[in-house]
Parts: sequence; structure tokens; C-alpha cells
Amino acid sequence: MTGITGRVNLHLIARICTWITVALLGLGTIWCFVKQNYFEAGAGLASLAVYLWFQFGLNRIKNRPILRIPDGMKLIISLTALTSVILGRFFAFYKQISWFDKVQHLQFGLIFCILGLALYYRFNWHHVRARAHSPGFIVLFALSFSHLCCFGWELYEYSCDRLFGTNMQAWKQGPVHGLLDTMNDLVFGLAGAILLAMIAFKLMKRDHEQFYRQFISGFIPSNVMNPHERKPEQQS
Repeated sequence: MTGITGRVNLHLIARICTWITVALLGLGTIWCFVKQNYFEAGAGLASLAVYLWFQFGLNRIKNRPILRIPDGMKLIISLTALTSVILGRFFAFYKQISWFDKVQHLQFGLIFCILGLALYYRFNWHHVRARAHSPGFIVLFALSFSHLCCFGWELYEYSCDRLFGTNMQAWKQGPVHGLLDTMNDLVFGLAGAILLAMIAFKLMKRDHEQFYRQFISGFIPSNVMNPHERKPEQQS
């Protein structure tokens, strides 16, 4: 009973935080439009769309849902939106606090690594049992996925700076400063991914099946059979 109550409370907290974050993102976007800060307003609107996709869209594809986002991950995503968009962009923490940007890249590296782990299990359940996989290869995939996402973000910043004259990569302080900012962003993103990958690797080496049940199974859509739920006669 206690476990069920805890799950219900976590689910309720996650839903409340989700809708509070949606409201804050929407209000912040409207406020930027009123202040005629159209770039930040556009960024807020895009962030709101991405946030809604992660919270509600990944498991809404009827024939082939991508991932199910468990309540704990929903809270992490909400926290990331609050710090990165609302504090960072709407309240200009990126400009006011020098280290704030690097903390965000560290945080994104962690989150992308978690998603990389979930995606690996999601699309490999049907041909190899998870406990037979090499933990080293799994974390390598998650690291690669995370760093690819971080690289994609830097491409987004570069494109915005070239198209709209923004200063997301700090190039206006000089080309060397812009290069250092970009490389430091990638380094911090990679550091976050490595930290998460090291923890995951240690847990997998200790008990791979328990790691899957506790940290991964919640990401697998309900209509997708996973390797730890196969019947013995179905396993080779």
C-alpha cells in the first residue's frame, strides 16, 4: 500500500509540475512578445512545443510509440525547462551569471545520456536479451547519443547567431572567445554524459537485470514487450 501511495503521489506531483511549467513557459513567451523581444518569444514558443512533445508526445504515436516518460523523468524535464528557459532566457540568468550556462550544458548531457540508454533498450529488446548485452557498449551508445544531441544544440546556436545576429555562442566578444564558449559547452555536456554513464555502467555490472527493472523499464511503452518479460519458452 505504501508503495502504491508513493507512486500515486509522485504521479500527482509530476502532473502538477508539468502544468505549472507549461503555464510559466506560456506566460513568459507572451511577456516577451509584449516587450517586443521577438527572438526570446520565439525561443520560448519553440521551448514550449519541445517540452510538450517530451511530456506528452513520445508515447502518443499509435502504431510505434517511441518512449514512455516515467514520472521521475517528467520532474527532471520540468526542472530543466524551469532553469534553462524561464530562469536562463526569460530572467536573463545566462547573461547575469557566468557559470549558469555551463551548469545547463552539464545537465543536458546527463539527460541526453539517460534518453540514450532508454532508446538503446527500446529498440534492441526484440533480438538480444538486455542482460546479455555488453554494459560497455550500451554506455558507449548512450554517450555517443548524448554528445550528438549536444553537438546539434551548438549547430542551433550557430545558426541563430548567423541568421538573426544573436550572441548565443559569444562570438561578438571575438572569434577566440566564441570558439572557447562553444568548446566549453561541448566539454561540459560530455562531462555530464560521462558522469551518468559511469554510474549506469557500475549498476549494470552489479546487476544488469535489476538496473533494467529500476531505471529503464519505465521508459518502455506498455505495448512493447521487453526482454525481461518474455516467457522462458520464448527465450533462446
